[in-house]
Amino acid sequence: MRPRFCFISGTCLSLLLLLACQAEVTTPPNRPTANAHVVEQHCGRCHAVPTPQDLDQATWKNYVLPRMGYFMGIYDAENTRASLIEENAPLVEQLNIFPEKAIIDSADWQKIKNYYLENAPMYLSYDTLKLGETQSLFGPRFPATFFSPPGTLLTRFSPSGGYFIADVHKNQLLFNDQQQQIRAAFNVEGGIVDLHVSQARLLLTSIGSFSPTDQANGSLLAMNLNTNTPVPTPLISGLQRPVQASVIDLNGDQREDIIIPEFGKWTGGLSWWEQLPDGIYQEHELRRISGALRLATTDLNGDDLPDIIALFGQGDEGFWAFLNQGDGSFKEELLFRLPPSYGSSFFTLVDWNEDGRADILYTNGDNADYPPIIKPYHGIRLYQQDEWGNFSEAWFEYLPGAYQARLADFDQDSDQDLLAISFFPDYQQQGKQSIVLFENNGNVNFSPKPFQQATAGRWITMDIADNDRDGDLDVLLGSMAFEVIPPSDLLKQWINNGLGWLYLENLSQK
Repeated sequence: MRPRFCFISGTCLSLLLLLACQAEVTTPPNRPTANAHVVEQHCGRCHAVPTPQDLDQATWKNYVLPRMGYFMGIYDAENTRASLIEENAPLVEQLNIFPEKAIIDSADWQKIKNYYLENAPMYLSYDTLKLGETQSLFGPRFPATFFSPPGTLLTRFSPSGGYFIADVHKNQLLFNDQQQQIRAAFNVEGGIVDLHVSQARLLLTSIGSFSPTDQANGSLLAMNLNTNTPVPTPLISGLQRPVQASVIDLNGDQREDIIIPEFGKWTGGLSWWEQLPDGIYQEHELRRISGALRLATTDLNGDDLPDIIALFGQGDEGFWAFLNQGDGSFKEELLFRLPPSYGSSFFTLVDWNEDGRADILYTNGDNADYPPIIKPYHGIRLYQQDEWGNFSEAWFEYLPGAYQARLADFDQDSDQDLLAISFFPDYQQQGKQSIVLFENNGNVNFSPKPFQQATAGRWITMDIADNDRDGDLDVLLGSMAFEVIPPSDLLKQWINNGLGWLYLENLSQK
């Protein structure tokens, strides 16, 4: 049975329509309380126990504590439980995500509420990101086509040059050449969020619904590019908001298998799909819980078998490993948990210290499950792996609302720089935080530099590659005019201008 958890922060694709943010500053209190053991007893069973200082009092009182109550069978109105359970989403009821009756006594529940409300700060304290001079390394190349409102959920460079764009509002997949001209357009329903190029075939991950749902409307589609009129056809259907598809031979049978994280809403999970001799795919569940966000494969234990590292958000946030046993089975291991208010958004594997072991470059900045507040723990982290397979935080770069980051030598000076985007920056104070180049000055000393085009779009996705084959890395950004409202003039600007993507050409070799 899926464990219950206290829902505190969703991740990049669990986005709800909310109100404007507030950003007042004060120093949070840190008073001990006798109710802490009750919190540990009930909340610690399912996820890392949040501290009261993770959120402000208003957020605890009006949003998080009521939602915590739902998972314990405590509802604020007679019809609340029924409103949480969708039609055509039977797993929510089957797994008893929202109990019909309270599973905690009223005295303990009151102690939990008192613990958070008595010790939470009125407002979170945070620093302003000190941006340097505007970067000059990348030059913008604007598209020839504009969509209003923009809804780009996929930006992906093609291995053969050019790039793919997928817009959720138009239900289209576009291929652009290196001159920014659209050369092909395909109608694809459901919102494409991932793409894999395999010879003359495209594998497309359709999320099914951008809005949160437990319905299984997502799918993996295959498109044969050798035909005169390529049409996407279902390869795997009935998925709960899949967000990625990783293609790899997991069991050594010389056939490509597929690993799919399903983010879902209240239900979801991570599975690998074995390709059988007849080409049919058979599902093998790895972890059945909502919030499966992203995965990567690597050999973690040196046995020459591909293992899986997966990031989960949606309450029980953290990283899990699935160690390949060589016979088609996997051993699940928790690598490390993260606070449930973090808002995990992205990770990729890097080898920061060049020791041959995979390290984790991670961003957390999702901020869409209650009126956004600036969180001092949002940003970019590197978790370094030691010789025993343990991960520990090596460094942190503050960036409110961080959604993706890439580590590479962008300026060709033989050290690793950071490029990051934020979907929830501090728009009230510093909208240019939405694209930042962290230039490496040595000894993990990064200088953050903004882009002139930072507020031209609301950046949600990013890809990097040497697209023009000149020896340096170019960048492709996707924009979505999402209605979690920053200053209204920006929202109107994004809709009216219709800038769905932006190509940033690296000028270091020019």
